[in-house]
Amino acid sequence: MNRFIPIEETGFEDAHAPELFAEAAARVQAFSVALALANVNAILVFDNGQATEEAFQKWLERRQIEVELGVRRMPASSEILLMSLFEKNGFQVLFPAGIDGDDAVACMALKLGCHILSRDMDMMRYGLPPGRVLSDFAIRGEAITFQVRTNETKASPRDVSSIHCDVEDWKAKGSTLQLNAIEGKIRRGNADSHTRALGNLHALVRPLRAALYARLNIPHVEETLPAWRNGNFLLEMTRVKADSNLVSLLDNPGEMYEWIRRHDMPVSSSNDDSSYDDRIHASAMAAAEIHDAAIAPDHHTSSYRIAEIYESLTNTLPIPSTATPGWCAGGRCAGLSDRRSGMHQPCLGDGSCFPMQIETAKYRGKDPLCQVCLTRLFQIIEAAKQRRGYA
Repeated sequence: MNRFIPIEETGFEDAHAPELFAEAAARVQAFSVALALANVNAILVFDNGQATEEAFQKWLERRQIEVELGVRRMPASSEILLMSLFEKNGFQVLFPAGIDGDDAVACMALKLGCHILSRDMDMMRYGLPPGRVLSDFAIRGEAITFQVRTNETKASPRDVSSIHCDVEDWKAKGSTLQLNAIEGKIRRGNADSHTRALGNLHALVRPLRAALYARLNIPHVEETLPAWRNGNFLLEMTRVKADSNLVSLLDNPGEMYEWIRRHDMPVSSSNDDSSYDDRIHASAMAAAEIHDAAIAPDHHTSSYRIAEIYESLTNTLPIPSTATPGWCAGGRCAGLSDRRSGMHQPCLGDGSCFPMQIETAKYRGKDPLCQVCLTRLFQIIEAAKQRRGYA
């Protein structure tokens, strides 16, 4: 998701949510054009993030870090807006409820004989034939290329043969908020960066969700939210009873948004402080999601409707005519060097690195290397280890 919503890229460090989503819209368009020219049909699978205990623990660790550090870089519910952007560009978008996203993708790949494009190394644990897992893509001009994943994973093999793989069943059906409420349990994360300092905005919005439960004739719902209590992080469970006091607001997302802003007094008094921009974004997103859950469904998906409502509540920016130049072009391979001897060998491949190779090299403080040069480097290192072992 970071490839399309550039929260970690140079030039976007201080970008607010509308700027990030405008850039994302341009990138999704460019991705769509490149795939069409390559005659590639892509199906997007979005993960609910908490379907298995393993996935839940990862989710919990990330929420704790956000609370303790007071930093959430990715705007709340970005996946909803990204789903909408892909839908508007003609992609088939799936959201397999109750199934781990990786499991669903692997199941589809095995059944349909297709490739997987994923950064997750654990995709190698499903026993897919060599060459079927792709770890990255690059777009240069309008031509798209893919990097084949060759490395192994230390994760235990995983069998997905028991999963019923039906693409029609995995299409997003209605509001996730509404479906979870009907099941009687809702788990939300941090709405923004300010859970520790100001409290979780999802907790402040409870009266509006209580009105939603009243409209849906649900007596109560168990809500679990991250919180900061007595100097510690915890997941806090609250039994929220249906309450019809605010039902009249459900049909007007603008009034819901204003209600949230009025009741969020610590931030409402600091509207000119850009450090609270994510709080404003989260307020608009909360109003959009609750309104979508409260109204009768139409021919659009829930993510499409939420995106439309959100855009009506915020000062969205026009989509750039083109995405930021080179947003996924990658870069040049540095070739192999020996600092002790001063010897340098030019790139053994085509001279190009994929974006993830550039990012990894920058993170490690190393020169970027393409897959061919990386393979050769590992061979040199392994040979040196064996020589030392024999000595």
